[in-house]
Amino acid sequence: KKIDTSRAEALKGVLGVITGEEVARVTKPIPSRAITKPAIQYAMAYDKIRYLGEPIAAVVAEDRYIADDALELIDVEYEPLEPVVRIEDAIKPGAPLLFEEAGSNILLQDTIVHGDIEKAYTAADIVVSERFHVHRFSSTPLETWAMIARHDKADDSFVVWANDQQPGRSIGNVCKVLGIPNNRLRLIVPDSGGGFGIKLAIWPYMVIMCLLARKADRPIKWIQSRREHLLGGTHTPDSLMDVEMPVKKDGTILGLSVKDYSNDGSF
Repeated sequence: KKIDTSRAEALKGVLGVITGEEVARVTKPIPSRAITKPAIQYAMAYDKIRYLGEPIAAVVAEDRYIADDALELIDVEYEPLEPVVRIEDAIKPGAPLLFEEAGSNILLQDTIVHGDIEKAYTAADIVVSERFHVHRFSSTPLETWAMIARHDKADDSFVVWANDQQPGRSIGNVCKVLGIPNNRLRLIVPDSGGGFGIKLAIWPYMVIMCLLARKADRPIKWIQSRREHLLGGTHTPDSLMDVEMPVKKDGTILGLSVKDYSNDGSF
């Protein structure tokens, strides 16, 4: 309902505070990878929090201890919304919508067919079926996310050092969101520790870092804490798979039909 950052901003040693409201004002929405329906998200939560761990405020200060103290001084007033936790509940008619503008919680639906599955069913002696559930999980590498961001006021350009697994895509996405041409972001990726896929989604936080560097008017550094990583880091979404296999009595497999429901509620 509201975020009050005045006490945090008044703390000695705090150089800047941003919230989702400012992010939505000065950046463009996150570009979608695959979804086909409108679903507007920014690099920070604006107006509505859609998943546990979505950032709603960021502080840059002279040291980590002051930044932690400042975060405690940010007052947030929440209006509790009805949660949607399980995939089965999210796709029911009348379920609470994560994105009202989409009109549905099903943001992408597609069918891929290889061969003649109907013929396989007709020729089968038996159809074996099973439901599989893959739970949500996250990798925990020794090295968490880490980055340094520097802003140059002369041409509104940025230099970022980050342990990013996909620098090519990150440069394009960060520049789109910031509204700058690609030649105004130099991304340097030094030797990095294990990523296991979770350092593919570091780029929205890169946007936050660039905004803070511009606001503080100095280079800034963020080393993600283990708590931040476990709470707000990238999680592999859970999925449900209904599998059917038409077979002959001698064990010959004639086909495979899979209905895969993937929970992808965040960017």
